Amino acid sequence: MRFVFRPPATDGAGLLELPWPLPSAKWHPSLVLEVPQRGLSRHVVRFVAQEGGVFALKEISEPLARCEYVLLSQFQEEGLPAVPVLGGTSNTRATRHLTFACDEGVCRNLVCVPEGS
Repeated sequence: MRFVFRPPATDGAGLLELPWPLPSAKWHPSLVLEVPQRGLSRHVVRFVAQEGGVFALKEISEPLARCEYVLLSQFQEEGLPAVPVLGGTSNTRATRHLTFACDEGVCRNLVCVPEGS
């Protein structure tokens, strides 16, 4: 399985050791963290610890992953507290987990709602 990293590729390189050919629901429980405070998601999101950091792995379709990649990159460029995208596979987007970050759905609505609506 191919994992594409956003530069710098060293951040989260330990994610390559995860059993990507398996659905994350079948990963050994020792690989997955329970994060008590997390946002809502309509997709499967798993958290893993690698190299002293916590990463969120969101299982989504490739077109949606590409869209979120662009959107989250724009949030970062605009100075919004968005999670930095590290990369992913064809069906998973990987980000660094942040305690305080802008939820992609909430921020999209804030950015895209026309004035006076």
